Amino acid sequence: MGAKWNYRVIDPLQGDGTHKSSASEAEILPENGILDTPQWLAMLFPSFSAPNYQHAKENLKHEYENYFVPSIASDVCFRKMYDVIGDPVNIGSGDGGSISYIASEWLETTLEDVQYRPCMRTYATIRG
Repeated sequence: MGAKWNYRVIDPLQGDGTHKSSASEAEILPENGILDTPQWLAMLFPSFSAPNYQHAKENLKHEYENYFVPSIASDVCFRKMYDVIGDPVNIGSGDGGSISYIASEWLETTLEDVQYRPCMRTYATIRG
């Protein structure tokens, strides 16, 4: 249960086999009276396998913080963050009680499908 919507996790996202994905495809469960609700989104969550659980929580915290970098928040190349479930401030704390999820925009397009247009902003985004 998130701050904006309720979610149903559908399928874990399968990558190219080079690493374990911590994202899943999820469906937004519609609520009465809420307009413009997207149907699908991606749920990012820490991998619960030890011994890297704390590291995974730190990665999630960095992911959350990156969404507030102005060049990322305003750029159409990055998915939008819709919701945070749990306490994002304490994601990386050692208490283990703040397991959080990030609900973000579902994108059907991959970077492979995006047309490259050279400009200084492109390089600033890549470095960010």
